[in-house]
Amino acid sequence: MTIMKPAEDTHKKTNEKALEAMLARIQRKGDFPAMSENITTICRLTSKESASVDELANAILDDFSTTNKLLKVVNSVYYNQYGQEISTISRAVILLGFQQVRNAATSLMLFEGLMNKSHAAELRDSAYAAFFSGVIARELAEQTGIEDHEEARICAMFHSLGKLLVQFYLPEEYAEIRKAASERHISETRACRAVLGFSLEDFGTGIAKIWRFPDRIIASMQEPNVVAGRKPANTDEKMAALSGFANELCRITSSVEPSRRDEALKALSDKFKQCFTLTEKQIDKVLNSSFESMTGQSELLNINVKSSRLLRRIKGWTKFAEPGDFAGAVSVTDAAVSGDYERMRGAEESDGEAAGKAEDPKTILIKGIQDITNTLMGEFSMDNVFRMILETMYRAMNFSHVLLCVKDPRKPFIGARFGFGRDIDKLVKLFAVPVGPSDSDIFNRAYNEAQDIIITDIDNHADKASIPLWYRRLLKTTSVMILPISIGKVTLGLFYADRIPSDGRLELSQDELTYLKVLRNQAILAVRQRR
Repeated sequence: MTIMKPAEDTHKKTNEKALEAMLARIQRKGDFPAMSENITTICRLTSKESASVDELANAILDDFSTTNKLLKVVNSVYYNQYGQEISTISRAVILLGFQQVRNAATSLMLFEGLMNKSHAAELRDSAYAAFFSGVIARELAEQTGIEDHEEARICAMFHSLGKLLVQFYLPEEYAEIRKAASERHISETRACRAVLGFSLEDFGTGIAKIWRFPDRIIASMQEPNVVAGRKPANTDEKMAALSGFANELCRITSSVEPSRRDEALKALSDKFKQCFTLTEKQIDKVLNSSFESMTGQSELLNINVKSSRLLRRIKGWTKFAEPGDFAGAVSVTDAAVSGDYERMRGAEESDGEAAGKAEDPKTILIKGIQDITNTLMGEFSMDNVFRMILETMYRAMNFSHVLLCVKDPRKPFIGARFGFGRDIDKLVKLFAVPVGPSDSDIFNRAYNEAQDIIITDIDNHADKASIPLWYRRLLKTTSVMILPISIGKVTLGLFYADRIPSDGRLELSQDELTYLKVLRNQAILAVRQRR
């Protein structure tokens, strides 16, 4: 047992207070609170045994850009092994599982946040380095016997979380850290302790704990020299070693000239020889396949390989190298960013302006209909089909809320079962239509007469008396759509959707209305197939 001396104890407490103060400060900066809340929610839901598909899907759908990019990623060769396009987050969760979707969504949220508003080219390259380290780790997992390749990727990618967040949210402090490292000839980790009172690793693990990241990801944020000198005792330690190795390999390929390849790779192999044995040939193969994989995903993530100095230097180490790819040995965090690079960065941003933009409503509706059709051709769960229908409506028409409502056989109410939208959990609990005659309100008219109800301007609706008081008290809406789910003369439930004032009024084209009704008819088909 090690007994800490009073001076050491005081120093530790001082460091902890400095870390706590900085963590509190960054949580108030810019868009960090929103990103932090989204990531925390997703991690919390995926750690719950009782979490539902619609809870996780709704949390992801709150982030517009991540939703669009995530659907592109899960349909890429990298993920999709099902041969069919996945058009909804709900189906992605069902097919890929909670953990896979969590890993993809959280990494995209961080990557998107850093890329969209990065104020320095070196930060963009640091983000690329983190992502490339993750790709390397995924490839290495196959060589080292780690079964969960995707978890290896996410562990390596978030290894440098502390550094990325300090660069982005605390640029002045990071400049001091780099200056101290250069002047004193020390590592950035030691320089960070001198400037801020804690290490970059401490900062990353502090944020990761706030975000409720799994313990294995947090453990993988250790510095490589901590994990490299001993044989891993369990999977967690092996994952941490793999993460350190991947990040070291990325650093070497971005800062060491290819002419020193053999020397650098041997030193790396020797450093991690207690953890796993990899020949230089195997490392070379991993590096080539990783760069190829990174290039394959570049369009999905709006990465312009040609305009990134970091990626050009890495390319100089691979079989894909071209003359001029490796323009000198420069570290990832080199502050000397040329005007040429800044101009190329601007071109990169122009090339990817549409990366996070939504598809048009008609395209989303058509893709959703096709996805649901494919689902109905095999084994399916009724709830999952209804979730896919609701999510397609929600995304395509920018509804504020969408709900599946069914008659409660034990109560005189048509209640909400599940849905998507803002504060949806509260709305599901409170949304209950008292059963009555057709002329009592728009909901009973839709339910009793199987009549489609579409009101574009609820405040100027011709029959204001048909908008029930309980509804006006519950929600302030501008537009309402109710599509009954009926077979013969029996109505089984209602699809409800709305727009609140901040989302504008609903204006449907004839094609859009037709596709929405097709979605409703697919629900009817699903019910018939189950009978």
